[in-house]
Amino acid sequence: MLALKRILLVDDDNMVLFAVSEGLRLANDSYEIVTAKNGYEALNILNESSFDLIITDIKMPQMGGVQLTQKIRSLGLDVPVIWMTAFGSQGLKEQAQRMGVHRFLSKPMDMNDIRQIAQEALETAVLQQKNKVSLPKLDDRLQKRMKQFRSESSAHMILLTTMGGNPVDVVGVTEGMDIASLSALVAANFLASREISHLLGRDSVFKLSYHESNQHNIYAYCISDKYLLITVFGSEAKLGVIWYYTQRAVADLEEILADKYIEDQVSNAIDDRFGADLGKVLDGILDTSPRPTTAPSQVRKSLNS
Repeated sequence: MLALKRILLVDDDNMVLFAVSEGLRLANDSYEIVTAKNGYEALNILNESSFDLIITDIKMPQMGGVQLTQKIRSLGLDVPVIWMTAFGSQGLKEQAQRMGVHRFLSKPMDMNDIRQIAQEALETAVLQQKNKVSLPKLDDRLQKRMKQFRSESSAHMILLTTMGGNPVDVVGVTEGMDIASLSALVAANFLASREISHLLGRDSVFKLSYHESNQHNIYAYCISDKYLLITVFGSEAKLGVIWYYTQRAVADLEEILADKYIEDQVSNAIDDRFGADLGKVLDGILDTSPRPTTAPSQVRKSLNS
């Protein structure tokens, strides 16, 4: 017997509620569909029970889908969300991306598309739950400052990790993110930069790294040579703003992380398997085996032949 999947469907149009509900039920009898007519009603339902997927319209009376999604994320619910709207725009699509919305659907919608996307969202959520990193329970000061930094910078996600690649704390949208691998790879990048600095004859380690793509950018900053503050943000964000709020956050986090109580909490909670994972990553990046060298005369001979 298939595990029951609970889906919350939110729309102020009764015809849409009926059509989508029936279409999903016919596609999979393991779906339990609960409906709401606006964001406020949906929040009341969410306060009473949990769901595996939320599908919501954008434009509704009292509270629309955007505000509902903001409330869901502020409550720390990592449930996948799908948006439906007849008033789509590029700005709304970018906002959906920033808020970690699984998909953005434009009305009128094809029922087959809704079924397929709902199934994809549920399968992705199950896979992420299996790979979810168990983070240590730390002092509230750390979590509050991380949340403040995310709010100030409008970042998708803020991740604090050790220089050894062990995740310590995370706030924001984690859907689609492999936290353990991201932590290990960014830490490996800093270790690689240390090797580069040695090659350049520098004693100090580079303090930051920046990776840019057409969707997500990653800005990472070293804290006290023990931790990395990793910021994941959209391409529309200004790098100068990220840099400014990073500097402020780093100053506060240095003071918080210097607390012996928190330092002991982190040390006691870190699992050895993260270090092993990082070792595997580094084995593929930093190959320290000796390489054959070619003398200048051999190079000239090769070029002239």
